[in-house]
Amino acid sequence: MSGAEFILNERRRQIREEGWTPEHDDCHREDELTAAAACYLYAGSRLPKPLRHPWPWPTGFKPSDRVRNLVKAGALIAAEIDRLIRFEREGDVVVERSVSGAVLQRREKESS
Repeated sequence: MSGAEFILNERRRQIREEGWTPEHDDCHREDELTAAAACYLYAGSRLPKPLRHPWPWPTGFKPSDRVRNLVKAGALIAAEIDRLIRFEREGDVVVERSVSGAVLQRREKESS
């Protein structure tokens, strides 16, 4: 199985077994999914660990072996990308692009 297949299977497991559905992910607008992915990325690498542990929730961080940690990081990144795409599509995200179409800045619309 390839790395991409492991990540896809993990994302499906998160939805099916943990209940981390797209609707649930849409509630995380403060980069929580990105922070969680970073935790697993660092746990799955030999990079120097940050001084502050950025896990965004009181519980739930379950590091494992290197490959498993990287798979979890990839699944969380995929969830965050999907969330951003949904918000952009629904008009909840302001996207500034260059003339070539490259994204210069992406931010969520401020609530009114």
